[in-house]
Amino acid sequence: LKRAHDGALIGGRTLSFKVDGSPVGNAVTNSSGVASLNYTIPAGASLGAHTIRVDFAGDDPLNPSSGTGTLNVSVSTRRVDGTVDLQDFGGDPATQSVAIEIRSPGSTSPLETHVVSLNSSSQYSFDTALNGTFDVAAKASHWLRQTKGSISITGNVTVNFSLVNGDVDGDNEVTLFDFGELVAAFGSMSGDSNWNPNADLDGDGEVTLFDFGILVRNFGAIGDD
Repeated sequence: LKRAHDGALIGGRTLSFKVDGSPVGNAVTNSSGVASLNYTIPAGASLGAHTIRVDFAGDDPLNPSSGTGTLNVSVSTRRVDGTVDLQDFGGDPATQSVAIEIRSPGSTSPLETHVVSLNSSSQYSFDTALNGTFDVAAKASHWLRQTKGSISITGNVTVNFSLVNGDVDGDNEVTLFDFGELVAAFGSMSGDSNWNPNADLDGDGEVTLFDFGILVRNFGAIGDD
Protein backbone atom coordinates (compact mmCIF):
# COMPACT_ATOMS: atom_id res chain seq x y z
CA LEU A 1 0.00 0.00 0.00
CA LYS A 2 1.50 3.34 -1.00
CA ARG A 3 0.46 6.95 -1.58
CA ALA A 4 -0.28 7.74 -5.22
CA HIS A 5 1.29 11.22 -5.36
CA ASP A 6 4.71 10.45 -3.90
CA GLY A 7 4.93 6.62 -3.61
CA ALA A 8 5.40 6.69 0.17
CA LEU A 9 4.81 3.27 1.76
CA ILE A 10 1.96 3.12 4.27
CA GLY A 11 2.04 0.86 7.31
CA GLY A 12 -0.55 0.02 9.91
CA ARG A 13 -3.55 -0.14 7.56
CA THR A 14 -5.96 -3.06 7.20
CA LEU A 15 -6.42 -4.67 3.78
CA SER A 16 -9.24 -7.09 2.95
CA PHE A 17 -8.59 -10.09 0.71
CA LYS A 18 -11.09 -11.90 -1.53
CA VAL A 19 -10.73 -14.86 -3.89
CA ASP A 20 -13.35 -15.02 -6.64
CA GLY A 21 -15.40 -12.49 -4.69
CA SER A 22 -15.45 -14.46 -1.42
CA PRO A 23 -13.74 -12.89 1.64
CA VAL A 24 -10.78 -14.94 2.86
CA GLY A 25 -9.39 -12.65 5.56
CA ASN A 26 -7.76 -9.36 6.52
CA ALA A 27 -4.15 -8.37 7.11
CA VAL A 28 -2.36 -5.22 8.34
CA THR A 29 0.42 -3.60 6.33
CA ASN A 30 3.90 -3.57 7.87
CA SER A 31 6.38 -0.70 7.80
CA SER A 32 7.14 -1.55 4.17
CA GLY A 33 3.47 -1.20 3.24
CA VAL A 34 3.07 -4.95 2.69
CA ALA A 35 0.20 -7.05 4.05
CA SER A 36 0.49 -10.85 3.93
CA LEU A 37 -2.22 -13.45 4.35
CA ASN A 38 -1.85 -17.25 4.47
CA TYR A 39 -4.43 -18.94 2.25
CA THR A 40 -5.09 -22.66 1.76
CA ILE A 41 -6.55 -23.57 -1.61
CA PRO A 42 -9.74 -25.60 -0.97
CA ALA A 43 -9.58 -29.24 -2.01
CA GLY A 44 -12.53 -28.76 -4.36
CA ALA A 45 -11.15 -25.67 -6.09
CA SER A 46 -11.42 -25.82 -9.87
CA LEU A 47 -8.25 -25.84 -11.93
CA GLY A 48 -7.27 -22.65 -13.73
CA ALA A 49 -7.28 -18.92 -12.96
CA HIS A 50 -8.95 -17.41 -9.90
CA THR A 51 -9.16 -13.66 -9.19
CA ILE A 52 -7.59 -12.25 -6.03
CA ARG A 53 -8.90 -8.81 -4.99
CA VAL A 54 -7.45 -6.71 -2.18
CA ASP A 55 -9.35 -3.67 -0.87
CA PHE A 56 -8.35 -0.75 1.32
CA ALA A 57 -11.41 1.01 2.75
CA GLY A 58 -9.59 4.33 3.11
CA ASP A 59 -9.26 6.67 6.10
CA ASP A 60 -8.61 10.36 6.49
CA PRO A 61 -6.55 11.55 4.63
CA LEU A 62 -6.19 8.39 2.46
CA ASN A 63 -8.66 7.48 -0.27
CA PRO A 64 -10.05 3.94 -0.76
CA SER A 65 -8.19 1.77 -3.26
CA SER A 66 -8.06 -1.79 -4.55
CA GLY A 67 -5.96 -4.12 -6.65
CA THR A 68 -6.32 -7.48 -8.30
CA GLY A 69 -4.11 -10.46 -9.04
CA THR A 70 -4.44 -13.99 -10.35
CA LEU A 71 -4.16 -17.29 -8.50
CA ASN A 72 -3.48 -20.18 -10.88
CA VAL A 73 -4.53 -23.58 -9.54
CA SER A 74 -2.92 -26.60 -11.16
CA VAL A 75 -2.62 -30.29 -10.34
CA SER A 76 0.16 -31.16 -7.92
CA THR A 77 1.86 -34.35 -9.07
CA ARG A 78 4.34 -36.74 -7.56
CA ARG A 79 6.90 -38.88 -9.40
CA VAL A 80 6.84 -42.66 -8.87
CA ASP A 81 9.92 -44.42 -10.20
CA GLY A 82 12.04 -47.50 -9.64
CA THR A 83 13.20 -50.70 -11.28
CA VAL A 84 11.38 -53.85 -12.33
CA ASP A 85 13.58 -56.96 -12.17
CA LEU A 86 12.22 -59.33 -14.84
CA GLN A 87 13.50 -62.61 -13.43
CA ASP A 88 15.10 -65.18 -15.77
CA PHE A 89 14.98 -62.77 -18.72
CA GLY A 90 18.08 -62.30 -20.83
CA GLY A 91 16.56 -60.03 -23.46
CA ASP A 92 16.44 -56.25 -23.56
CA PRO A 93 14.13 -54.93 -20.80
CA ALA A 94 13.33 -51.98 -23.08
CA THR A 95 11.22 -54.37 -25.19
CA GLN A 96 8.90 -54.96 -22.26
CA SER A 97 6.07 -52.93 -20.75
CA VAL A 98 4.68 -53.24 -17.23
CA ALA A 99 1.19 -52.39 -15.95
CA ILE A 100 1.51 -50.63 -12.60
CA GLU A 101 -1.64 -50.12 -10.56
CA ILE A 102 -2.14 -47.72 -7.65
CA ARG A 103 -4.84 -49.00 -5.30
CA SER A 104 -6.45 -48.11 -2.02
CA PRO A 105 -4.83 -50.16 0.77
CA GLY A 106 -6.24 -53.70 0.81
CA SER A 107 -8.20 -53.23 -2.42
CA THR A 108 -7.60 -54.99 -5.75
CA SER A 109 -9.43 -52.33 -7.76
CA PRO A 110 -7.02 -49.82 -9.31
CA LEU A 111 -7.44 -46.11 -8.76
CA GLU A 112 -4.95 -45.56 -11.57
CA THR A 113 -3.21 -47.87 -14.04
CA HIS A 114 0.03 -46.80 -15.71
CA VAL A 115 1.40 -48.96 -18.53
CA VAL A 116 5.08 -48.04 -18.50
CA SER A 117 7.92 -48.97 -20.80
CA LEU A 118 11.17 -50.00 -19.16
CA ASN A 119 14.52 -48.68 -20.28
CA SER A 120 17.55 -50.88 -20.90
CA SER A 121 18.37 -50.70 -17.17
CA SER A 122 14.88 -51.95 -16.19
CA GLN A 123 13.89 -48.51 -14.88
CA TYR A 124 10.46 -46.90 -15.11
CA SER A 125 8.80 -43.66 -14.00
CA PHE A 126 5.42 -41.93 -14.14
CA ASP A 127 3.61 -39.02 -12.47
CA THR A 128 0.46 -39.25 -10.38
CA ALA A 129 -1.86 -36.67 -8.81
CA LEU A 130 -2.83 -39.13 -6.06
CA ASN A 131 -1.64 -38.19 -2.58
CA GLY A 132 -1.59 -40.50 0.44
CA THR A 133 -0.84 -44.12 1.29
CA PHE A 134 -1.58 -46.77 -1.35
CA ASP A 135 -0.81 -50.30 -2.48
CA VAL A 136 1.20 -50.46 -5.71
CA ALA A 137 1.10 -53.55 -7.96
CA ALA A 138 3.13 -54.48 -11.05
CA LYS A 139 2.34 -57.12 -13.71
CA ALA A 140 4.20 -57.82 -16.95
CA SER A 141 3.18 -60.16 -19.78
CA HIS A 142 4.56 -63.56 -18.70
CA TRP A 143 5.53 -62.60 -15.17
CA LEU A 144 3.45 -62.88 -12.00
CA ARG A 145 2.05 -59.82 -10.27
CA GLN A 146 3.81 -58.37 -7.26
CA THR A 147 2.01 -56.00 -4.89
CA LYS A 148 3.79 -53.66 -2.50
CA GLY A 149 1.59 -52.57 0.41
CA SER A 150 1.26 -49.25 2.23
CA ILE A 151 3.43 -47.12 -0.03
CA SER A 152 3.45 -43.46 1.02
CA ILE A 153 2.95 -41.29 -2.07
CA THR A 154 3.07 -37.87 -0.44
CA GLY A 155 6.15 -36.84 -2.41
CA ASN A 156 8.37 -38.44 -5.01
CA VAL A 157 8.85 -42.12 -4.17
CA THR A 158 10.86 -45.11 -5.43
CA VAL A 159 9.14 -48.50 -5.66
CA ASN A 160 11.16 -51.49 -6.89
CA PHE A 161 9.72 -54.81 -8.06
CA SER A 162 11.05 -58.30 -8.80
CA LEU A 163 8.67 -60.39 -10.92
CA VAL A 164 8.59 -64.21 -11.15
CA ASN A 165 8.66 -65.60 -14.70
CA GLY A 166 6.59 -68.39 -16.28
CA ASP A 167 3.02 -67.08 -16.63
CA VAL A 168 2.65 -67.83 -20.35
CA ASP A 169 -1.14 -67.48 -20.46
CA GLY A 170 -1.22 -64.33 -18.29
CA ASP A 171 -3.58 -65.65 -15.61
CA ASN A 172 -1.15 -64.78 -12.77
CA GLU A 173 -0.36 -68.45 -12.00
CA VAL A 174 2.20 -70.93 -13.32
CA THR A 175 0.18 -74.07 -14.10
CA LEU A 176 -0.33 -76.87 -16.61
CA PHE A 177 -2.09 -74.37 -18.87
CA ASP A 178 1.23 -72.57 -19.23
CA PHE A 179 2.93 -75.88 -20.03
CA GLY A 180 0.33 -76.47 -22.73
CA GLU A 181 0.95 -73.10 -24.37
CA LEU A 182 4.69 -73.53 -24.19
CA VAL A 183 4.48 -77.02 -25.76
CA ALA A 184 2.34 -75.60 -28.57
CA ALA A 185 5.01 -72.96 -29.29
CA PHE A 186 8.04 -75.20 -28.73
CA GLY A 187 10.76 -74.81 -31.33
CA SER A 188 9.20 -71.68 -32.83
CA MET A 189 10.76 -68.33 -33.67
CA SER A 190 9.25 -65.00 -34.70
CA GLY A 191 7.42 -65.44 -38.01
CA ASP A 192 6.55 -69.10 -37.45
CA SER A 193 2.87 -70.02 -37.43
CA ASN A 194 3.03 -71.31 -33.85
CA TRP A 195 5.17 -68.48 -32.49
CA ASN A 196 4.05 -67.16 -29.10
CA PRO A 197 6.24 -64.37 -27.70
CA ASN A 198 4.91 -65.02 -24.20
CA ALA A 199 6.33 -68.55 -24.37
CA ASP A 200 9.82 -67.16 -25.00
CA LEU A 201 10.37 -66.76 -21.28
CA ASP A 202 14.10 -66.03 -21.43
CA GLY A 203 13.81 -63.55 -24.29
CA ASP A 204 16.33 -65.21 -26.62
CA GLY A 205 14.00 -65.11 -29.63
CA GLU A 206 12.96 -68.78 -29.67
CA VAL A 207 11.05 -71.25 -27.51
CA THR A 208 13.47 -73.89 -26.26
CA LEU A 209 14.27 -76.17 -23.36
CA PHE A 210 15.64 -73.14 -21.50
CA ASP A 211 12.09 -71.77 -21.38
CA PHE A 212 10.83 -75.13 -20.11
CA GLY A 213 13.46 -74.94 -17.37
CA ILE A 214 12.16 -71.57 -16.19
CA LEU A 215 8.57 -72.81 -16.16
CA VAL A 216 9.47 -76.00 -14.27
CA ARG A 217 11.43 -74.04 -11.67
CA ASN A 218 8.50 -71.72 -10.98
CA PHE A 219 5.71 -74.26 -11.44
CA GLY A 220 2.90 -73.77 -8.93
CA ALA A 221 3.78 -70.16 -8.17
CA ILE A 222 0.88 -67.72 -7.82
CA GLY A 223 1.16 -63.95 -8.12
CA ASP A 224 -0.17 -61.43 -5.64
CA ASP A 225 -3.76 -60.24 -5.99
